[in-house]
Amino acid sequence: MGIHRAPRIGAAFLICFSALSLPWPITATLGILFAVIYERYYELILLGLAIDLLYAVASSNSFFPNPYPATVISLILYVTLQFLKKRILALSH
Repeated sequence: MGIHRAPRIGAAFLICFSALSLPWPITATLGILFAVIYERYYELILLGLAIDLLYAVASSNSFFPNPYPATVISLILYVTLQFLKKRILALSH
C-alpha cells in the first residue's frame, strides 16, 4: 500500500464514522466533497447502500416508494459528479 492511498482510506473511515454517528446532512456533504476530491469515488455508492441497509424502513406510503432510496440517490450523485468533473476539466484546458 502506497502513501498516496492513505488519505483515501482515512476518508473512507471518516465517512463510515459519519454514517454511523453524525446527522445525514453532514454525511451527505462529506460524501459529495470526497466524490469531488477523489477520482472514481465508488465509496459514495457503497455509502448509500450501507445507509439503506442500516436505516431504511420499507413503506408503501412514502414519497419515494423504493426500498433503497439512498442507494439510488448516491448512484445519481456519482454519475452527475463524474460528468460535471469531466466537463469542468475540459473547459479549464
